[in-house]
Amino acid sequence: MNPHIFFNPHKQAAANMLLQLWPLLFALSPAAAVRGPITYRKATPTEHRAVGELRTAVFCPELRSVGSLYMQTRVFIDSMASKSAVLVAVGQCEDGTVSVVGSADLRVEDVRHIGPAAAGGDSVGYITNVCVCPSARRRGVGRSLMRLAESVCVEERATELLLHVEPHNTAAAEMYRVLGFSERKLGAVTDHFYQMPFYDPEAPPQTLLVLHPQDPGSVPPRAPLQDAATEEATEPACGARARRGKVQQLRVEARLRPWV
Repeated sequence: MNPHIFFNPHKQAAANMLLQLWPLLFALSPAAAVRGPITYRKATPTEHRAVGELRTAVFCPELRSVGSLYMQTRVFIDSMASKSAVLVAVGQCEDGTVSVVGSADLRVEDVRHIGPAAAGGDSVGYITNVCVCPSARRRGVGRSLMRLAESVCVEERATELLLHVEPHNTAAAEMYRVLGFSERKLGAVTDHFYQMPFYDPEAPPQTLLVLHPQDPGSVPPRAPLQDAATEEATEPACGARARRGKVQQLRVEARLRPWV
């Protein structure tokens, strides 16, 4: 009797992989509504998987296969190794679980070899991958993540906080304006952030915005947003590059790694 009739090592390996990835399908399902306060802090390494799963669910809703979900999540997790900080919003859901409901990446870049930053500084912060779980939106999560990024820049002595936004996304652009961002003037540092890995030439045109971080303990708070709903439009602006072209999964993975 041929033993391969009953045992095929290739099929067994595939089955083992499926068993390992099966929990990911549940992790990427819509989260329960968030109740109670939301806390904001730097992520711990053990939370990187949860952040990757959240980004895959929000930025890549069209992915269905277990393999594609796993590979995309791994891309996001691997990219966190090059960040100065991964910022998270953590809240308690209706089912009692504590989940990562928002995140953003901050990369502090030394620009001494490029040109002077604001106030003669040596470094600037660049923020990307702003992501908020749908169940936690309209609660100011995006704005609070920006405030946390500003505080980290103060700690790291970065004199500018930069990000890209698509001009046609007027709601997001207005939100950033109220937060204190403005278009960065031309110069060597600006040119640097209009190149890969920060700027995707295949994406629609984007504008580089800048905020000059301030110590929250030494200045009065800025004016609040008039409409919390504008936060919703912020997420596509920050994650647009991560969402484009993902019908071809291999192309997405190749494009995600260098950016962020």
